[in-house]
Amino acid sequence: MSVTRSHSRTRAVAIASLAALALAACGGDDSPSSEGTTASTAAPTSAPEGGADTTAAPADMEEGDVVFRTVNLLDEPVDLYVRTTGLVQAALVQAGLMPGEVSDPIAPPPDGALAVLEAGATDPECVATCPHIIATLSASADYGPTHTVLLQQADGQRSAVDLWEDPTSLGQGNSNAMPAADPSTALVVVSAGAVVNADFGMRVAYDGVAGCQDSNLPGILVGGTSTPAYAVGTDTEIVFHENLDQDCTDGPIGGPFDVGGEPGSRSHLILWGEPGALEGLVLPFLGSDGSSDGSATDEPPMGPATRDDVLAYITSELVTELGFTEEQASCTAEYFVDAVGIDTLVVDGEIVDLDSLSDDVVTVATDAMIAAVEPCGLDPSLFGA
Repeated sequence: MSVTRSHSRTRAVAIASLAALALAACGGDDSPSSEGTTASTAAPTSAPEGGADTTAAPADMEEGDVVFRTVNLLDEPVDLYVRTTGLVQAALVQAGLMPGEVSDPIAPPPDGALAVLEAGATDPECVATCPHIIATLSASADYGPTHTVLLQQADGQRSAVDLWEDPTSLGQGNSNAMPAADPSTALVVVSAGAVVNADFGMRVAYDGVAGCQDSNLPGILVGGTSTPAYAVGTDTEIVFHENLDQDCTDGPIGGPFDVGGEPGSRSHLILWGEPGALEGLVLPFLGSDGSSDGSATDEPPMGPATRDDVLAYITSELVTELGFTEEQASCTAEYFVDAVGIDTLVVDGEIVDLDSLSDDVVTVATDAMIAAVEPCGLDPSLFGA
């Protein structure tokens, strides 16, 4: 995936870099890990004899408090399942979500997961060697109750980008965290991870207004995994300009897209295509009615991070960034935290920036992830085995 360079390396990138280090240590492919959740390249799991459906979920599977909305920007349809943890059970909730379509809001079971499968695939309860499962997203409330998931493809890899619309304090500062509503203005977040041939990003201007516009992330352009937000009026239309057009005076390469809104509202402009042929979809934030702030960021800060907080964080990042299943990630997180130590991972009550860990600690963490391969059912090819 083409990535616009962000203002700082996120903790999620640090998680991915640990896997990359482990891969290099074992003599495997040392290419960078793609952002988002990517499908395994291992051989498919064998279908059950007779082609029987392995779904074995009770009809009254309980809905949890975490809601997902999925936008399919892939060139193939997908099926959406909810899954439990532990003894995994799965239930199909939306079949055949076509390219360009947006799913209904889906609430997996408490502490369960949303699973995205290739359309028509069987074995939705697979937990190891599951290339038919495009992504598994944890329904933990640690990072907020409302999620928009962007399914997209770049460089031959499918990915799922999980955007936290109302992030808790634990998720603040992460590129997945969306900005809180602003009662003084409407906000639009622009995502362009599915845009091709725009490796160095695009600049934003408002139709009929001179000059380029600044976002909440100074110096960050639209493209890759960046999620800048722009203040807009009730009738604002966005257009896009080349990276080199620093004053936005040349002809636009995309738009206009109508992103206007009332003060306090938030919307999401999701782009695909390429410069000169951009397409887009504007979605209101989940639960946003154009006037309600509706943001969990107004809640009091959480207390000092505990071991459970760290485990939940590592688990979530392994699922989101490396494509682990919830079960694999939870198991691996135990090895990771036990090896590195809670005193190293939590300082002054806060989970540390993993990118700041010393080389010695990174080595310990890498060894822990390698040790987790067999007991946690990880694909050995991830580490070059």
